[in-house]
Amino acid sequence: MSNVSTRFHVLQELAGAEPLVSVRMVSAAHYAIGADVVEMLAREDVGRSIKAVIEAGIARLPYAPILIEYSAAGSSARRFVLLDEAEAGFSAECATLFRDRMADVSPSKVKVALTGEHGLSVGRHSDLNEAHAVAFAAAIALLMLNVKGIDKELVESTKLNRARVKHGRIPIPSHTLVRIGTIYDRSGHAVSGGMSRHLPVHLRAGHSRMQACGPNHADRKAIYIPPVLVNYREDGVMPAAPKRLVKA
Repeated sequence: MSNVSTRFHVLQELAGAEPLVSVRMVSAAHYAIGADVVEMLAREDVGRSIKAVIEAGIARLPYAPILIEYSAAGSSARRFVLLDEAEAGFSAECATLFRDRMADVSPSKVKVALTGEHGLSVGRHSDLNEAHAVAFAAAIALLMLNVKGIDKELVESTKLNRARVKHGRIPIPSHTLVRIGTIYDRSGHAVSGGMSRHLPVHLRAGHSRMQACGPNHADRKAIYIPPVLVNYREDGVMPAAPKRLVKA
C-alpha cells in the first residue's frame, strides 16, 4: 500500500459542514504535492519558466476544478486551494489545516490574474499568507503541465479505509501524489528518479567557479573544484572520467 500523502480527511472531520470542503473540494481532481516539488518552486529558474508559460498564452489548469494540497517548508500549516478556470486567469478558494487540530475555511473567492508583465497576480486579499498560498498553488498547477520530469502517482487507501469505515471514521480520499519523478542529464537523457531514489554512480567533472572572499565576502576569485565520485559503492562500477575543457 502506498503511503498516505493527504490530510484532506482530517480537514473534512474538522470542517465538513463547510460547502467548500464538503461539496466543491470533494468533487475536484485532488493533487497532494510532494515536498521536493514545493522546494523546486522556490528556484528562480522555475519562476522564470512559469512566467514564460504565461507570456506564451499557454497557462492552463491540468483539470478544472483542481484541488492543490501542500505544506510549505518549515510550516505546520497544510494548505488546500481549489482552483478553477476564470476569465483571464483562475478563481481560487482556500482552506487551511493547522497541526491536524484546527481548520480555517476562507469565506472569499479570489481572482488569480495571468499577465505577461507580472506573471501570477492574486486579487486583493485581507490575509497576505493566504494570498501567497493561492499564488503558490496556481504556480504548482502550471508546473504539472509544463515541467519535464514531474511524476504523478494515484494513491488508493482501500485496505486502510475498510478499517476506518468500520470504526466510523471518514475514509481517506483517493488522491494523486505529485513529486519529482525523473531527472535528466545535460544531454536531455533520463538518468534516474527523484528525491527518494539515487543517481547511478558517476564522476562529476572538475570545474572552476567564482568563490566569495575578502572582507565581508565582497571580492571574488576563481577556484578549481576537483573531480568527485558521486554515489560510489564498493560493489559499484567505476565510470570513465569525462573529458572537459575548463577555462579559468
